[in-house]
Amino acid sequence: MRNTQNRILAVLAALLLCLAPVTGAFAEGVLPDLFAAGRGLMFDTHNVTINGSASFALEGEAFREAKIEYRQDGENSYYDLTLINPKNGVVNGYTIIANGEDIYVMEKYITGFYRSGTSDAQSTLVRRTTLLENILNMAELLGGQTEASLGDAISVTETETGRAVRIRLDGAQAEGLIDTGLNLAAEYIAQRYFEGAYFDRRYDEEGRYPLNRESYLSTAAYILDTTRYYTLDALDVTLEQDGGDRFTGVHGAAALYAVGYDGVSRKLEIGLDLALSDYGSTKVDRFNPDDYSVVPYVEWAETYYGRDIYADTSDEETLLDYYFGRAVDVAQACGFPVDYSTNASMASYESFCDALLEDQEKGVSVTVEFDKAEDRLLRISDNNAQWSDGERKAAEGLDEILPECVNYAFSFLNTVHPDADQLKLGCAGMVTLEDGTAYVILQNLNDNYVYMVVQAQPEMRVVFYTCMIN
Repeated sequence: MRNTQNRILAVLAALLLCLAPVTGAFAEGVLPDLFAAGRGLMFDTHNVTINGSASFALEGEAFREAKIEYRQDGENSYYDLTLINPKNGVVNGYTIIANGEDIYVMEKYITGFYRSGTSDAQSTLVRRTTLLENILNMAELLGGQTEASLGDAISVTETETGRAVRIRLDGAQAEGLIDTGLNLAAEYIAQRYFEGAYFDRRYDEEGRYPLNRESYLSTAAYILDTTRYYTLDALDVTLEQDGGDRFTGVHGAAALYAVGYDGVSRKLEIGLDLALSDYGSTKVDRFNPDDYSVVPYVEWAETYYGRDIYADTSDEETLLDYYFGRAVDVAQACGFPVDYSTNASMASYESFCDALLEDQEKGVSVTVEFDKAEDRLLRISDNNAQWSDGERKAAEGLDEILPECVNYAFSFLNTVHPDADQLKLGCAGMVTLEDGTAYVILQNLNDNYVYMVVQAQPEMRVVFYTCMIN
């Protein structure tokens, strides 16, 4: 949970890392002050409020807006992130409150509950690590190397409360050391906050991941998964400091080229507007569920129904009726012609519930299994599909149908898997039958294990799904 909380703060850390190589052009004495202020903000600030917003666009098309509120009060912190999809207005995000070692998380897409956990107590914005210290030292060294080449790219203006430092760069000025610093920062964030190094990916060479945008559930996942490296196209940012050299604002925009494994450069535009205030006077109260009208997740899950129906699930008959409805919804999402009049055989066990949906006239026989404790889908299987009996082939030669299959799989996962945006589907092969029926086998490769089989021909549907680890 602490990693999730720190991801948006990584934007600020990345900004400081990326700016480091250009600060060598400051007047004498400004560079050490700026580095000291950056280190102080990340490692030594125990009480501060940060408010702001960010915007993201790919190839001129906006795909994400974010609103941020963060408050640090010693070992207590409050973090609220609102994510908005400009295309459809869908709001997502979460609120995280830390009281020492205790962490509480509330979602915005599905509301009414909170999850809790523990982590090492943290009283600063960023946890000090040897790796980050080494990267900062390297960035400071790069700054000294670029001092003579940037000319008037940086200007310093005195203000009533301190000073404003404006940095303007174009791609030609960024070549070499600055782009190196940018990718160094991106690699650090990938390893520290997103549990992987993007330089290690080889999607095009192995043919396991599609490079087209439509095959990904989100544009952010598409950028992270298909980018080999970044280059800076333009930067215009202003850093504001008070009389004590503490940061009070960061405002500006950057344009990067995300160079993919296919060699194509895609323009990524980022806007950032942050205000830092209330140093020493920020307050964060201890978490109280009543303040947010939430209950523990287990309590909420016992009364929540996916179709906005609420009932007492302690009654076995009501529980079976609920999971029958869930099974029909899932089977429909897979592409099966079932409805609430379809014959069903229900079985409830201590930890899971089975539903067998059958319609002989339509040739339908589907088994759906749910985990009752976590109220999630464990498995769905088309009992008539013969994908395990056909000839299994390698993943080669699937270029035409694989992107469509992956896209179809994600449209299903988005309805049944709580962390669908974290999955990375790879093709494990294809099975063909003598009658021409073709099945594509997909699985994700991180710890959140999912195994799927999508019938690609003659009609597309999910014929098998299992989630072994959630």
